[in-house]
Amino acid sequence: MPERHLTNLSWQQATTPVLTLNTIAALTYHIHYYIAAQLRVLQGQPLQASDRYSFDHPPIQSQEDWEHLLAKVWSDVETMAQGSNHHPTRCWRKPLPMRHTADITGIFRA
Repeated sequence: MPERHLTNLSWQQATTPVLTLNTIAALTYHIHYYIAAQLRVLQGQPLQASDRYSFDHPPIQSQEDWEHLLAKVWSDVETMAQGSNHHPTRCWRKPLPMRHTADITGIFRA
């Protein structure tokens, strides 16, 4: 279970970069960013998320900051899991309500 692994990390471990890779804290925030976006959709709001902002996390400068992020992640994951059980299966087949769409038809042209 990821919760056990992340909870046992110190804020220093979570924010220590390794080579040019993202930190554990940055990846945790990134995953939570999209969980929070999906949760808002389940609550009837339009999908509003952008890759541009998905790594823009507040600074983590203490164990309290790290634990606050983790608490928010666990809370939203639990809320999403409980909420998704209350939606009928047909709900998952509907397109997401988008704030705007982009034309990507030429993106794979050689």
